[in-house]
Amino acid sequence: MKKIIWVIVPVFVISAMLSLSAYNQNVGENKLFCDRNGDFTILVVSDPQCDTATQWQEARDELETLVSRSEPDYVVINGDMNSNNQIPADMWDLFISPLTSRNIFWSTTNGNHDPYTAQYYEMYKSYDTCLNSKLSVGDPSYDDARPMNYVIPIYSNDGQRVVFAVYCMDTGTSNKYGYEGLTQKQINWYKQQSEALKNLNSGEVVTSLLCMHIPLTQMLDMFYSISGGGVATSKTAGGLYNVYGVTNQSGVGITDYICENGTRIKNSFLHTTAPQNDRGMFDKILKKGDIKAVIFGHEHRSNLIGSYKGVLLGFAGKLSTGCYSDTICRGGRVIKLNEKNPEKFTTSWIGSMPSSKDQPEIYSDGTIKY
Repeated sequence: MKKIIWVIVPVFVISAMLSLSAYNQNVGENKLFCDRNGDFTILVVSDPQCDTATQWQEARDELETLVSRSEPDYVVINGDMNSNNQIPADMWDLFISPLTSRNIFWSTTNGNHDPYTAQYYEMYKSYDTCLNSKLSVGDPSYDDARPMNYVIPIYSNDGQRVVFAVYCMDTGTSNKYGYEGLTQKQINWYKQQSEALKNLNSGEVVTSLLCMHIPLTQMLDMFYSISGGGVATSKTAGGLYNVYGVTNQSGVGITDYICENGTRIKNSFLHTTAPQNDRGMFDKILKKGDIKAVIFGHEHRSNLIGSYKGVLLGFAGKLSTGCYSDTICRGGRVIKLNEKNPEKFTTSWIGSMPSSKDQPEIYSDGTIKY
């Protein structure tokens, strides 16, 4: 794998980083740098949702396969570690061993099955390579239920510039209205962090990735919108946007979701339910112009990705046979960038099972790399 290059970060960079309140508080001296060629690779996996020792071993073995194949510099585990937020320390140590044995930095997001608890936050933070962080109690965006929202800057190999950033956000659990999704406080926090990164980058936006467990409603708009509106079924979905990948959800129906162009979903085969209330996160993303890809968990049987209004929206798939599973979409999503042109990164999906079919690399603008 590529090695992290350790350099002395200039004083002006350290001072400016203090404005990124959810970063410096708990990450300490661990910072991410592009390698000597300017390259950096991120692996996003999700939903091990392990409830037995056998499933933890499966998830560990699949993570080992993905790490060996992609040689990442940093790994995001995008929510739902267990079905009931019960994560045995020895099982977590087993699962994460492909990363700790290689000294690979990693972090987690909270999914609907693993709401934030101090116990597991401290367990994760006991690993030197864990980059999880949380807001301070005095931060205006602090929320007891979901304090773990943070952004990880990635520096050029000389440590002089922030060339990329990864946001990790907690999408909550569910209530009588369905999945909660992001709150207004979290959206306000994102806007503040985006501006802070821009200031670090001489007034230019920092190309960024957002990892969150529950999808934005725009993921459904992208997949189910069809040319001319009407009724979308498993055979007619798509048409307005180029969507790549597979989903294996036959027999699952959603009957009352209306897409942006009036498309009505009926007898669909993508079962993911986004929050009913769209609080405007995607609109803020478009306005800020920095986040160019949003990767979700939650959907165990899909590795779909597509470009929606200039932003890549896609799934990471899952690991292990935990909860409901599928052999087709067991794997993870890889993002590759170079500091010379970070806005033209690529993403691909790679499988952890013999039956999985890899996706080709896709550029940040949604075109396939041939």
